[in-house]
Amino acid sequence: MKIKETKLGLISILSLVGPLVEEHTGLLRERLERCLNSGDIRVLIDLKEVPLIDSAGLELLWDALMKFRKVNGSLKLAQASPLVMDILLATRMSNTFEIFSDQEKAYRSFL
Repeated sequence: MKIKETKLGLISILSLVGPLVEEHTGLLRERLERCLNSGDIRVLIDLKEVPLIDSAGLELLWDALMKFRKVNGSLKLAQASPLVMDILLATRMSNTFEIFSDQEKAYRSFL
C-alpha cells in the first residue's frame, strides 16, 4: 500500500493506493498517529484506489476514528470503490463514518 498525503489548509488528505488489509495496516496506523501527534486532527482518507478492505482495515479505521473523536478531531472517508462501499454498508461502518462520494464534498464538510 502507498499513501499520498496532501495538506489543504488545516485538512490532511491521505490518498490510499492498494488494498487496506492486515499486512498493510501498519503503514496507515503510523501515518494517522503522526497526524494526531502533530495536531493534524482533521483528516480525510481517500479510498478511490482501495480495491478491498478486510476486518483488520475496518478495525484500524474504527480505532482511528475513536482517537480522533477523543481530541475533538474528525476522520472522514471519501470515494470508496463499490466493493469497499458494500463492505462498509454490510458491516454498518457506514453508520459511524461520514462517507462522501468525492473529495470536494468531503473537504467542504470540514469547513
